[in-house]
Amino acid sequence: MPVPLLVVSTALFLSGAAGLVYQVVWLRMLGLVFGHAVDALTAVLVAFMSGLALGSALGGRLSSRARAPLAIYAWLEAGIAVYALCLPPGLPGLTRVSLTLRDALGLSYEGWSLVQVALAFLVLLPPTVLMGATLPLVSQALASGGEAPGRRVGALYAVNTWGAVTGTLAAGYFLLPPLGNRVTVWIAAGANLTAAALALTVARRSAALAPPSVLSARGEEASSRVAWLIPAAMAVSGAVAMVFEIAWTRALSLLLGSSTYAFTAMLLAVLIGLAMGSAV
Repeated sequence: MPVPLLVVSTALFLSGAAGLVYQVVWLRMLGLVFGHAVDALTAVLVAFMSGLALGSALGGRLSSRARAPLAIYAWLEAGIAVYALCLPPGLPGLTRVSLTLRDALGLSYEGWSLVQVALAFLVLLPPTVLMGATLPLVSQALASGGEAPGRRVGALYAVNTWGAVTGTLAAGYFLLPPLGNRVTVWIAAGANLTAAALALTVARRSAALAPPSVLSARGEEASSRVAWLIPAAMAVSGAVAMVFEIAWTRALSLLLGSSTYAFTAMLLAVLIGLAMGSAV
């Protein structure tokens, strides 16, 4: 494996691990803020999926114009770390804001729960957008005309997802129980900053990693009548997957007696499946 690819793959692995550490930690923090695990789970999953989707779209557009996509990727990783470090002190403020809105609008319990989920969604959206933009930038930077783009992107996605598996396992069973939320966030932020440093090192050593075009012109020849079917099917698949994740977490919490452990177990199963599928 070429050294730049190995280094950047390591950065992607660390990035995936950090992202899932945050997901588990933020679920735990929001559970304390909301007092209800299902609302916290809904907010975290909706924010992550929305942010990753939006970030991926923005990252794809940015990568096609960027001269140094790895440098941009490094700054995104640094931004994720900074935001994650600043987020915990501000989370208790969500309760004060939601209570103010509840009293001002005369909301019912259900309405107040929706307000809490919406506020948490807005708070978690910025870092998840940054996370979503990382993989398109790295994929474009390492695109090779001599190798099928699908295989390269699949390999990068597998590395990133195995990192997510590692982060989920570490957060749920090895970091949070003995170290708590704050130290666990510090460790994850350190992983982001390490990924940023690795990417900057590669970007500076090889300015020749300018993004070549990897899209085939044949992709534009697809019939407009059926082109919408693929994204529509993927959207339905994603929606069903989110329903399953929430249902599985609730079911496992009855078995394991802890929403954090249940969420960790569910994520491990889903992510291992995604990692194995993307590597095929």
